[in-house]
Amino acid sequence: MKKKSSFYFPLMFLLAATVASLFSIGFYRLKIDTDIIKTLPENDPVISDAGYILMNHPAGDQLVIDIALENHESASPDILVEAGQFLEKNLMASGLFKSVGMKEIQNMVPELIFYITENLPILFTRENLKNRVKPLLDPKHVTSKLKESYSKLLNLEGIGHSRLIAADPLDLRNIILAELSHLFPSQSAKVYRGQLLSSDGRHLLITARPIGSGTDTTFSRKATKLIENISQILNKKYSTQEYKFTLTPVGAYRAALDNEIIAKRDIKKVVLFSMIGIVVLLFIAFPRPYFGLLSFLPAVAGTMVAIFLFSLFNKSISALT
Repeated sequence: MKKKSSFYFPLMFLLAATVASLFSIGFYRLKIDTDIIKTLPENDPVISDAGYILMNHPAGDQLVIDIALENHESASPDILVEAGQFLEKNLMASGLFKSVGMKEIQNMVPELIFYITENLPILFTRENLKNRVKPLLDPKHVTSKLKESYSKLLNLEGIGHSRLIAADPLDLRNIILAELSHLFPSQSAKVYRGQLLSSDGRHLLITARPIGSGTDTTFSRKATKLIENISQILNKKYSTQEYKFTLTPVGAYRAALDNEIIAKRDIKKVVLFSMIGIVVLLFIAFPRPYFGLLSFLPAVAGTMVAIFLFSLFNKSISALT
């Protein structure tokens, strides 16, 4: 009996080491995918189309941060702008975002204006041509507008406007731009020093676009921690001036992180209650409780080997599993 038992221990140790090695290799080969969108079934046409929209929508991954100035009635908007610039600088320095702020949009405005100017004939409806463009063709109005444009070219105000004046001397583009104003996030908001401020001057909006997917929960955790750290540094920087800022971030990243936390918490509860139920049944079924608990070992070893086998056919595994 002693010889047999002495033979079993090295064999058990060898099996345990083999299973552990296979698990380590499988875990090393697999990439933990934290993007919850990829866990949705792709065969369902509705979910597939919705996933395509979410992945390609320009605002889907966008992160928006509201900077609110608290308890300070005499503050000027310059303080909020400085706070916004500080936030933009730190967000870009983190390496998590490919664009921050309104600079990208501001750079597109001249291109939009020239596009409208070059395509004016196809941008007006018959009603607009009759009610809004025809009155501008009055000879007196045309003469007045040309004199105004000529005066503008003689001043600093006209620098860089010669191309626009030549292509659109009556400023017909302004009619189209006015119709696009409803696309602005808020009619009461204002742009000050390149930043978007609320009408009361107490809120500033910062937009940021992540480098990767906005629904990647790895990015979500890093972004959440980053914004919390920036908030602390910002309030510490202006504490001597008695300014207090509140940073409120919103976006798909937050929903993805919350969904993952809720899903993992529910899964842990299910696994915990299942294990408790199985342990109770094993204690009842086996006269010796320890033998019942040992029946868990094959299941654990099988799971570890399954991870190795899974890594042979797949490159990644969802964090939710």
